Amino acid sequence: MTSNVRRSIEFFLVSQYYEWKSFLVYRAQAVLWFLNSSLSLVFTFVTISVIYTISSGIAGWSYYQLLLLASLTNIVMGLMWYIVNVGQLTSDMRWGRTDPLMSKPYGTFTLFLSWYGWPASIAESISSLVLLVYAASNLGVPTLQLALYVPLVVLGSFALISFLMMLSVLSYHLFKGGSFMWQFLNLMQTMGQYPLSIYGIGVQLVFSLVVPLGLASYYPSNVLLGRSSAEYYLAFIAVALAVSYVSYKLFYRLMRYYTSGGG
Repeated sequence: MTSNVRRSIEFFLVSQYYEWKSFLVYRAQAVLWFLNSSLSLVFTFVTISVIYTISSGIAGWSYYQLLLLASLTNIVMGLMWYIVNVGQLTSDMRWGRTDPLMSKPYGTFTLFLSWYGWPASIAESISSLVLLVYAASNLGVPTLQLALYVPLVVLGSFALISFLMMLSVLSYHLFKGGSFMWQFLNLMQTMGQYPLSIYGIGVQLVFSLVVPLGLASYYPSNVLLGRSSAEYYLAFIAVALAVSYVSYKLFYRLMRYYTSGGG
């Protein structure tokens, strides 16, 4: 099992090298895409600043805490787009362009993660990191809480990515297209910039267990802000592992019924 994981990681890194090489060949286009993606920093900062200028803000969340949560969400979503371009994946499945990949000696999950990313979206994560540092410096986040946060956001992000991979295949089976996925992810990113608690218990449960956006952003941010306990930390790990496992298994179960555009 260890050798399979190592081979999958090596394959992913090699594919990313060629993905970046191809992307940067079109230098002018790459610069424009980077600039467009980095604008998320401006929009996030302005939106939250306006909220706290014209109102009393969001109960229980200070201005800098909300900036921190929004920047974390944008970082996670930017990394997600970097690894999984779900719209392109679903489109290629429809037209049979994924078929040649499946002849390679790797799992389909690894293959799709390796070839269906969007390099320009890394600019969104980098620009949001600037906002994160600004918010954290004003909040005085302790080093211990930051150390506890990092493994949670990695695990939560993997749960989210696994879920989106599964949902992409399900979208292909149901709609034969990826437009639903684009709209769904845009909605997720917008909602994830605010505390899930403001939407009520029903929506909070949906974005925790059904759609695991909260696992990648909201709940890890509570740890970073010191709003958690040891039980909270362990419960998060258990739920994130369960969501990752179920999504991974469902992905392969759905792929058993995949037929290409010619099939």
